[in-house]
Amino acid sequence: MADIFISYAKEDETFVSNLVDGLTAFGCSVWWDRNIAHGKYFDRVIESELQSARAVIVVWSESSRDSDWCRAEAAEALELNKLVPIAIQRAKPPLRFTHLQTGDFSTWNGDLDARAFVALCRDLAAYGLTPNVAQQDHPAEAGASAVGAADSQRALGADKVASSSRRRLLTIGIPAVVGTVAGSSALFVGLPRILKPSANDPVHASADDQVDDPHLTGAPALTSETSIRGAVAWFKEHFSAQIARRIAGTPLTPSFIAALAVSESYYLWGQPLPPMAIGDLLELCVGDVLDAPMRHVFPGTKADLLSEPNGQKMFEIARTALVNTSKYNRAYAAIAAGNPDKFAHAFGVFSYDLQFSKNYPDFFLQRQWRDFDKSLDLAMPLLLQAIARSPGNGKAALTDDELIYVGIAWNKGRVDLQKGLKQGFRDASGRYYGESLMTYLKIAKEIPDVS
Repeated sequence: MADIFISYAKEDETFVSNLVDGLTAFGCSVWWDRNIAHGKYFDRVIESELQSARAVIVVWSESSRDSDWCRAEAAEALELNKLVPIAIQRAKPPLRFTHLQTGDFSTWNGDLDARAFVALCRDLAAYGLTPNVAQQDHPAEAGASAVGAADSQRALGADKVASSSRRRLLTIGIPAVVGTVAGSSALFVGLPRILKPSANDPVHASADDQVDDPHLTGAPALTSETSIRGAVAWFKEHFSAQIARRIAGTPLTPSFIAALAVSESYYLWGQPLPPMAIGDLLELCVGDVLDAPMRHVFPGTKADLLSEPNGQKMFEIARTALVNTSKYNRAYAAIAAGNPDKFAHAFGVFSYDLQFSKNYPDFFLQRQWRDFDKSLDLAMPLLLQAIARSPGNGKAALTDDELIYVGIAWNKGRVDLQKGLKQGFRDASGRYYGESLMTYLKIAKEIPDVS
């Protein structure tokens, strides 16, 4: 049985063939009707494959809109809560399916780095899909890494979702889960993209204005290397012990976790802030206010969130979180003040995405992102998956470059060795996630861990 079932019209076979190639390159098994063996009853085979697939992609086009088979397959997948619709030729879905967010592949040319394809991979990860972990150029060493699967199973449970749209759901047999971001030739597990304030926002003072005091409850704002160094020292002072316990038995290091925290949420906890309790500071670490159509995962809008059990309470918490953070961040203040329906989608030091509220509601409803251990517990399975999708898979210890590839897999969903560190989110200055993460890692390694 395949991971993904594709419903399409015969007229669109060329497009679907390219889509299958792309999904297969990410380690997913795909079924489409060219796979029906001779002598089989095709309707029974189709029904069986659709029922057993984890996700069903329907390709809406001018032809498939008029196909009774495509409509029937999409309706069945919708009933089974595993329909992932995309459209080509700018086709409008049939009336029954117009309420669903539909990925636009009208201009897709097969590029696996294209926004539409990356978004699709994130959506698929929410259905428990994870790519093959082996990488052709860097085969995993024998006996490698059952560590990842076992730990992921414990942390997420077999019923949880894994990464993508989640920033990650996790495990091969684990459902997609959290949220953040991850791949290699692997499905995106990565994290939802966070809307970060502009570098020239007044909140981010110049280097000369920084207060580089690592003992402040709120570490200094992100600008200069000295500021980053002070913040990393503060981070290690408060969290090294918890990190060391949680990463024991993995090739990750406290310095890498510190660098990752800087990359994910330092623009929030790294600001000059008044003295406050650690939990209060961590509670300010929320972000990602993009809505549909820029956001491709649940919840795309306030209405999406309200439609879920506890949706009203979840919205109130997410909205309040944004408003509280906006008191210390002018970019978010403008967003919150300008639209009462805006709310935060990513929570905690490692930016756990609200899409995972269906699987881990307590993390949001009980505001558990205030607890560093809770945030790290949810991040670890995703990191182990990112290791599995990166060149260092199976190694007991990783080089700096290999650690950064783990970070790129976490952020981007997959690793392209040809691109080196120039991968992942690219900021307004043109600097890539991988490049920034290496800078932070080198700084973090120069600062002693605190036992």
